[in-house]
Amino acid sequence: MVAKPFLEKIVKQLSDVEAKVLSLPIPIAAMMTSEYLTRELPRYPELIEWADIIIAPGFTKGDLKDVAKKLGKPVYKGCLYAYDIPILVEYLKKGGELSTVNPLDELLSKEKKRREEIILAELRREATKSCFEVGGKPVSPKYPLIMGEVFVNEEVDFDTIASKAHRLVSHGSDILVIGSSRLPLDVVADYSKKVKRLLNIPVGLDYFKYEDFSSLSDGEVDILLSFPADSILHFNPKEEFRKTAVVLIPDPFSTTVGDKISSLRAGLKHAIDKGFGKIILDPVLNPPQQAFIESLYAFKTARKEFPGYPILMGVSNFTELIDADSIGVNAVLASIGVEAGVDLFLVTEESAKTSYSVREFRKALDMALLAREMEKPPKDFSVNLLVCKSKKRRGLKPQELVNPVKASRPYPLKADPSGYFKIYVDHDQEAIIVEHYKHGDSKPSITILGTDPSAIINEILERKLASAPEHFYYLGRELWKAKTALKLGKDYVQDEELF
Repeated sequence: MVAKPFLEKIVKQLSDVEAKVLSLPIPIAAMMTSEYLTRELPRYPELIEWADIIIAPGFTKGDLKDVAKKLGKPVYKGCLYAYDIPILVEYLKKGGELSTVNPLDELLSKEKKRREEIILAELRREATKSCFEVGGKPVSPKYPLIMGEVFVNEEVDFDTIASKAHRLVSHGSDILVIGSSRLPLDVVADYSKKVKRLLNIPVGLDYFKYEDFSSLSDGEVDILLSFPADSILHFNPKEEFRKTAVVLIPDPFSTTVGDKISSLRAGLKHAIDKGFGKIILDPVLNPPQQAFIESLYAFKTARKEFPGYPILMGVSNFTELIDADSIGVNAVLASIGVEAGVDLFLVTEESAKTSYSVREFRKALDMALLAREMEKPPKDFSVNLLVCKSKKRRGLKPQELVNPVKASRPYPLKADPSGYFKIYVDHDQEAIIVEHYKHGDSKPSITILGTDPSAIINEILERKLASAPEHFYYLGRELWKAKTALKLGKDYVQDEELF
């Protein structure tokens, strides 16, 4: 009823199709059911006779099969939102089939997702043909690997490292790297061995004293980062150690693209002479505004110069050195890396602003690979990195403002006799923590953990931890802020604005 003028405007713009809008006496489409349509539509026999197909709002509840049986005409669910009607019409013109159960949006999204999963599965299958492996993982630009790094500069309880490692793997890391610039190598190596046993995943070491690598035994680690090209000449590995993958970087004073490529070429020759069988080249990505563009050209050149060797790109040189949300930066770097033919990406989450970078990069990489295979820009896939902004506005607003009142006075909060709450966000545990205090107590009476504000509120209700209505309003506001902060990897401080 409310949407009729908007629908008629859209229908008038359709070409090569005749369509009429039927307005039923119901306030909004979301209230419509199959039973309602079975009862109401027979009251419009002329329109039913005229139509070849009847399309109900996508929000209609129930199966429309019985409605079609009653009318003797096909009745299907359309799209959820009116602005997608042109998409629906084009879909039908191409022979697409609608459903009596699911709206068009779900049909298209399921089909799109299924097609994309087939493409990515085929890329993973093609990648297994690679003769180069790291810890059993095939290394190929067909489906590049992500190496997530846990950086440790002081001795900590292994549970802390295990927790971070678990999170990185669950977010998409194919290989885990333990890095340090301070701890003794035997301590860092011990961490990596424990992680490997715990998660059964390839592990690597990113260590500042490459000369100490010679003390390692075969099988302890699967990949070592990183050897400056000129250092390999002076490195004498054990025989069995030569089976470990090693990453070569240009000499520190190599600044131009030509210098980097020459340095890598010399280091590659030395590594081969030393008997290394698995050599990975990293031309080194420069930070923004510090010859970044030239470093990108070095990656493209390295891919052409060394076609038989994997290329690694460490993206933290960019993500950690720019004060911008990592989600957009990772999306761009993944696309650049895929286009440059990169085989492995090293991703870190060392600062708060790069939290969840592995998860972001996994999605970004899938988007870039799909775009490459489908020869289109990385957009309009079932997977995306649109978190804070929408792809398009749905235009959902009332047709007219009835008795508008401008809200200007905030609701005054009063002390609740049942107590008060302290709310925290633990990004490591991926949880919202809520402490309840009775007035006058210095220790909480109970601590509630969760991720769903509704579930936390329900726990508070059942335990009668709050009683004032305005207190529940306050809790709802703060808990949704906490959930948003948790989802975005953003810092949360109770009673402070999130943005």
